[in-house]
Amino acid sequence: MLIKKLLIIATILITSCNVKSEEEYLFDATELAENGKHQDAIEVINKVLKTNPNNTLAYFNLGLIFKEKEDYQKSIECFNKAFNTKGGDKRYIDYVPNDFVPSSHYDVPGHEIAFERGIPYTKIDSLNLAVNDFLICIEKKYMIKESHASIGYCYLISGMTSEACKEFKFSARLGDKFASQMLSEYCDEN
Repeated sequence: MLIKKLLIIATILITSCNVKSEEEYLFDATELAENGKHQDAIEVINKVLKTNPNNTLAYFNLGLIFKEKEDYQKSIECFNKAFNTKGGDKRYIDYVPNDFVPSSHYDVPGHEIAFERGIPYTKIDSLNLAVNDFLICIEKKYMIKESHASIGYCYLISGMTSEACKEFKFSARLGDKFASQMLSEYCDEN
């Protein structure tokens, strides 16, 4: 009789336990977000953050969701938190594969966070911060043509047309279509 009760208790405990990994939750959240179910995705990611408040990827994904929802301030807050899990955006540490520190499936390179954060900074007219983020990307050789085009756009809306055109021209030479369009609309190509 005791064994039967223990089996029933064990069965209840096993079936009531949440056995999903952080990775599975984040995969589920990605699918939800891709299907436009942003609030559900946010709730799933928040479950991950309750168990692991230092999950860079979770904060990064939240930032992407809020950016897509055009809640730029929350997006920036999430990207800042992603940077904070890496030591802060002024001194962040990217994971480099080695024999001493175990790899993390949840790391996001700082330059990727910077690029995504630069976009909402542009949207809320924090143009100096946006340019700084795009410069990080250029320094790390990440999204070069897009970063130059974005810097050009920041310069353009700041009234710095000459500097904007230099950035657009450089980006257009790399094949950026947005930069080519901006170049033809706002810059004297002669």
